[in-house]
Amino acid sequence: ALYYGLFSRDSSQWWFLDMTKSSSPSTLGVYGFITWLILLNTLIPISLYVSIELVKVAQAIFIRWDINMYSDERGTGAQARTSNLNEELGQVQYIFSDKTGTLTRNQMEFIKCSVGGVCYGTNPISVDETPRVVGACSVETSSLELSELETHRFSDPKFDVHLKEPGAERDALHQFLTVCAVCHTVVRSKDPVTGKYVYQGASPDEIALVKFAAYKGYRLIDRDPFSITIEVPDTAGPKHVTYKLLNLLEFDSNRKRMSVIVRAPDDRIYLFCKGADSVILSRLAQTDTTRDVVCQHLSEFARSGLRTLCLSSSVIPEKEYHVWHELWKVAEVAIQNRDEKVARAAELIEKEMFLVGASAIEDRLQDGVPEAISLLLRANINIWMLTGDKEETAMNIANSCGLLDSSKMITLTESTTESAQKAELILEKALETLEASEGTKVQLVVDGRTLEWCLAMFPYLLSAIAPYARSVIVCRATPLQKAEIVNIVKASLGKITLAVGDGANDVPMIQAAHIGIGIEGEEGCQAVRASDYSIGQFRFLAWLLLVQGRWYYSRIATLFLYSFYKNYAFGLCHLWLGIMSSFSGQAYFNDMIVSTFNLFFTSLPILLVGVFDRDLKHQTVLDNPEVYIAGQQNRIFKMRRFWLWVFMGTFQSVPIMVIPTIVFQQSLKDGHMSGFWFVSMVSATCCVITANLKIVLVANWLSWLHVAALALGVFSFYLITFVYEEFLVSNYPNDPQIGILAKALSNPTYWLTVMLVVVIAILPDLLIRAVSELYFPDFATKLRHRENLPNPQPSHRSSIIAR
Repeated sequence: ALYYGLFSRDSSQWWFLDMTKSSSPSTLGVYGFITWLILLNTLIPISLYVSIELVKVAQAIFIRWDINMYSDERGTGAQARTSNLNEELGQVQYIFSDKTGTLTRNQMEFIKCSVGGVCYGTNPISVDETPRVVGACSVETSSLELSELETHRFSDPKFDVHLKEPGAERDALHQFLTVCAVCHTVVRSKDPVTGKYVYQGASPDEIALVKFAAYKGYRLIDRDPFSITIEVPDTAGPKHVTYKLLNLLEFDSNRKRMSVIVRAPDDRIYLFCKGADSVILSRLAQTDTTRDVVCQHLSEFARSGLRTLCLSSSVIPEKEYHVWHELWKVAEVAIQNRDEKVARAAELIEKEMFLVGASAIEDRLQDGVPEAISLLLRANINIWMLTGDKEETAMNIANSCGLLDSSKMITLTESTTESAQKAELILEKALETLEASEGTKVQLVVDGRTLEWCLAMFPYLLSAIAPYARSVIVCRATPLQKAEIVNIVKASLGKITLAVGDGANDVPMIQAAHIGIGIEGEEGCQAVRASDYSIGQFRFLAWLLLVQGRWYYSRIATLFLYSFYKNYAFGLCHLWLGIMSSFSGQAYFNDMIVSTFNLFFTSLPILLVGVFDRDLKHQTVLDNPEVYIAGQQNRIFKMRRFWLWVFMGTFQSVPIMVIPTIVFQQSLKDGHMSGFWFVSMVSATCCVITANLKIVLVANWLSWLHVAALALGVFSFYLITFVYEEFLVSNYPNDPQIGILAKALSNPTYWLTVMLVVVIAILPDLLIRAVSELYFPDFATKLRHRENLPNPQPSHRSSIIAR
């Protein structure tokens, strides 16, 4: 625009343009700026937004259709609730995973228990065994529904003996089973289809306890908002006992316990409570004599990988209950800070309890979890397991699924950190050692108390040591702490994070991460509804990231780079004409070609690449998950690579515009003048063909669809040009563009020029790719060459982590 304004000041030799009479040089400069702003807007591919959205929607549909992520157990496939994060699936570097229901099945089986200082439970048994002796009466298996027998593998003859013979053991077991049968929110209902009774509840742990109590004769019969009726064994036969439900103190992630206050048939008021040992043991009466023995049993259970719960009870004096109940009613109807007031009121009554016993429930690993975690770790993905379970349970599960190995371990738990200062000192020393020894990886184990110190006092140390942590085990973590950990890693490291969980307590973590994955499990659909993607089992995560995610990242990056490349090759032709015409603002291509270049001529082939391209087969990716690291390092879409594509587009625009201009300076052999618009159409033909042939070099996988799309792009150019000329004939019969297509198609020089330009434009691209793949191949290129070898070795990994 500046040159055009200065040029117009001395334009006497260009008298036919009549520039100075119409406007001043400064005004012409402003006009020139606006003109070139419009001409060069084609350098920015506006159509890229539409193309990316179409490709991402298609990719999301293919996620739902992927049979390799179909769960036979759930009868559902993967779901994509957003299409905006597809490429980030190929760049994940940190995975934050829940344990229960995510790595494990969340199908609880009652295995052992500790009651009255005695540990019960030995070898698993079959549910077909009959009869079952419970207390003083014989309960035949046929009198119990199968649903009441299918969630435990408990077997211990002395349990039945102690429950049958009068004495202290029988009283303790009676109280334990009563608490199991009464302290819960489980509802027993009849299935209208099968006619069998089923148990429904918010927690699989609760259901397992209720079913175990039913298996031993303490059977839930009915529950309503005001009472709980159970069946208990008696010498004269089973009898029904009704407890009046006075209050329900519900479970939440902060309290880590739930309680019921009931009035028993003997008219006494009881508090039955169950929850994590960390909160129950601290609320026991000082006179409780079984605490130490049960704690030993709890440690044994946890080391075996079992989930533990403590059960307790207390008798509440009538007067004390009425005083507390008034406080409870005020807290329940509070408008402001209701949750806090309810929690404080519950604290007042949940005290001075006596330990009834402890349960040990097994939650087995899902199929394919160790194999999936192994692949993800090999792909340089750091995995953090965030759980609310005990340290021993978490460590056992971590060992079982392959999260822990022989690497150095940093432990920040109650056994190693007496204070926040001690935890800070351990982290500082470990960080100094890791920074001094480059490339060293460690494993970090943190419990809830130490984690609270880390988050409140020195979060910078946690974020500093995170890059060195191959795996992290966080136990006794609350949902809020899980979300805080994700936010710290996401903010401090700037890496793509992914959170996966199955329950409502995982929702904050899922929403905090860049990508949220929900697993449809036993705890409802809260996590699935809050997630970006959902899968049926954890093992499908490896397929979603390493295979689908990697493909999607590569496809989106290629689509982005190609869109800028072809727009530079096309749009810069206006600039080269401007240099030849003193930047007069004359457009090199007519409006029809400018409007349809991205819409019809070059759109379909790159869309097919964005949807279907595949550089490596899924078997190769699963055998070599290290290839995923390229996405984490963003190698395909680095700025250097972007400017290389822009340079190639700029380079190709030169022969596309200059060679036809030189060749057709003279008149055609038939005596007609070639003219400006004839040369423009030759350049447009070269640009369309070159841009479409570039797809052959870009695509890693070609099919008949790609060939058809390439042919359709070139054919649509000629067809639309013909239609445009017919429009001009009807409306502008004297337009100089009429008849250009016929003259071009009948002229051999036109075809020779097009072939020459296309070869000159494509040849550097071809040479660069040949040299890079032959002499400077990356890991993916080497694997692709290996795929082309005869008789490649078959892979079995896809059958493990996929359907």
